[in-house]
Amino acid sequence: MINFKEMKDRVRIVDVLVHYGVRLRCKFGSEYASTACPLPTHPEHDKGNNAFGMHIPTNRWQCKDTKCGAKNGVGDKWGDCINLVMVLDGITARDAAIKIDTWFPREKTAPLSEARAVQGAVAAPLPHIPDNTSPSDSVKVGYMQSVG
Repeated sequence: MINFKEMKDRVRIVDVLVHYGVRLRCKFGSEYASTACPLPTHPEHDKGNNAFGMHIPTNRWQCKDTKCGAKNGVGDKWGDCINLVMVLDGITARDAAIKIDTWFPREKTAPLSEARAVQGAVAAPLPHIPDNTSPSDSVKVGYMQSVG
């Protein structure tokens, strides 16, 4: 049985796009990424635009072109990983979920909510690596003595 909600939470759209060879552009500090629309529903004469966008924190995508939106099943709403594969391959939701599950199996992928929590955390120093940094007032002594 396919758990669609679990899959939407687990699989990142960025990873699905990379699987299809699509690379997103993102400005430093922005929560949005964009690229030329890869969807077959996008008008041919306008393929080179930057209409396809993704909101990284919510893991959602959208094409800003109204003609593409009218045909891709998402319209002016935001899509998820399942309907992205549906549109790209012209298949049903069930078939898209099966494909996604073969590409990104449950046991190998941490849930997106866990990944978001980890991104906000500060990593603790590793216990097996000595801290050879020196206090700011003894820069010449601390580090070089420990190296030598």
